[in-house]
Amino acid sequence: MVIEWLNVTNNFELDVQWNRAYDLFIREGWAYVGVGVQRAGIVTAGTALRDWNPSRYGTLDVTVGGTLNDDSLKYDIFSQAAQAVMNPVGVDPLGGLLGRQMVIATGDSQSTSNLGTYLNSVHPLDPIYQGFELGGVLTVPIRTDIPQKVFKVISEYDANSGEVRIRRPDTSTYVAWEVAGASHTDYHNFLINGPIRLRDEGVTGTTPDTQNCVDPARSRINLFLVHQAAYDWISRWILTGVQPPSMPQPLTVLDFNTRPVTFARDSNGLVQGGIRLADMVVPTALNNGWNTAGKPPTSAASCQQAGTHVPFSQATLTALYPTLGGYENQVLYAAKANAVAGFILPVDFNTLRLNTMAEVLGQPQSEQIEAQQLGHPPFIYP
Repeated sequence: MVIEWLNVTNNFELDVQWNRAYDLFIREGWAYVGVGVQRAGIVTAGTALRDWNPSRYGTLDVTVGGTLNDDSLKYDIFSQAAQAVMNPVGVDPLGGLLGRQMVIATGDSQSTSNLGTYLNSVHPLDPIYQGFELGGVLTVPIRTDIPQKVFKVISEYDANSGEVRIRRPDTSTYVAWEVAGASHTDYHNFLINGPIRLRDEGVTGTTPDTQNCVDPARSRINLFLVHQAAYDWISRWILTGVQPPSMPQPLTVLDFNTRPVTFARDSNGLVQGGIRLADMVVPTALNNGWNTAGKPPTSAASCQQAGTHVPFSQATLTALYPTLGGYENQVLYAAKANAVAGFILPVDFNTLRLNTMAEVLGQPQSEQIEAQQLGHPPFIYP
């Protein structure tokens, strides 16, 4: 079972990790619980739960009647949420579902910063979570004496924003993966969340073009595939003791003193090191975790987090991949290497393989969309 600290950066509750890994959770029969613990996601006028659905959430309160307005109860609420599903009294939130072998805490970005504090200072007092899968981590060092399993999945943006400065070696209870080319808020996340956000909030967010940002936004690197592998690994790690693999090498830093930090890059501008998914090994575009800036009124931070995606020219593609078959074979080889190494799941490799084959044979629009969600770009062969 996974319990997510819902993200409230935009003053509504966003289930980032559900968006990243729902396919795994549903396919494998995981129970998922999203927990709203902060005022911004509950009381913010026009966007939060109490306004969004007054009949259901109008009496929801995390402030003890307005007497505690600093979110000081958030850590207790997150602990009690786990208690409620693991040891229900009266109403069972899981409706009688069996198999409560473990409970894993997760979150992304601001939520993970909170989880870092929770893990360091609150959880040791009365532990209930067996593991923590932390995405979009924002420079919160985790204590080295925490006995629970801690798994960080770090995008290139997150590494750039400070994670590189608090690196530490993997241990029997701590593993960190850095994903080359991945942004903090990537294209897949936009595809899943964009329509929901438009429906519920009337806004689209940062679009994957230059409307909002100086550089074309939203890296297409499939960070969600790595998260799905990480959830699979941490569950096995907890249940069997089999430790996840370490990444081959971290992202290669040339200068820690710049902002963003200066990474080593190849002639196409792609960062070196880290976990390298197929679209980095066999690139058809520049994907990186950083964007230069936002166009007013879009904030610089919103664009920087979205990263950059700039397709290569047809001339570059033809030079890199003289034949379509050669390109397809390289994609499959790279994806298989990721699956063998454990950085993506075998089932996700099979999906990539089927999409690659369909690309050669031609495919209906629905399958093209699925291929785009997996980050497999269209190839135009002259």
